[in-house]
Amino acid sequence: QLIDGPVTRIDIQYNGEVSTMQVKPVTNAILKGLFNRTIDEINMVNAPFIAKERGVEVLESTSSEVHEYTSTVQVQIISENETRKVTGSIFGKGDSRIVQFDESHMEAVLSKNMLVLKNMDVPGVIGNLGNILGKNNLNIAGFHLGREGESNKAIAIINIDSPPTTETLRELRDTSHILNVDSVTL
Repeated sequence: QLIDGPVTRIDIQYNGEVSTMQVKPVTNAILKGLFNRTIDEINMVNAPFIAKERGVEVLESTSSEVHEYTSTVQVQIISENETRKVTGSIFGKGDSRIVQFDESHMEAVLSKNMLVLKNMDVPGVIGNLGNILGKNNLNIAGFHLGREGESNKAIAIINIDSPPTTETLRELRDTSHILNVDSVTL
């Protein structure tokens, strides 16, 4: 949902405790999720075959090395136009979180409806965002922000109670200092 252009390669890195487990079902679920919006009959059994059929190279790697979290799964998707990376971890008893999105670190809770927003890291952006969502009757259930290293850019993952309209997305994209907005539905 967040990659521009045809996907050519997917790198999946399992780190920490998860690396000792059977990871193939997780890889298949990732592939199913990737193709879910474009292929109606996709499932965890045929997802690897569809990836191969479409010329998508799938690379899995495991490492027992532990960084900030006891287990992480990092998915890097490479298309003809760009590369995107997301890293997830499990907190407590099944509390899944995004702990890195591209180069931004955060601890974002997953939900059915989310906005992924890239913006200039300047005062007023979050206030403007809240005003637009409120005006369009979208309730913010969670807000998670991360900076891109030392740059002047930030990424926000915003949990919302319902999907945004096309008009709301257009209004957000037209707002000063907001560079990009995508709607994600799980």
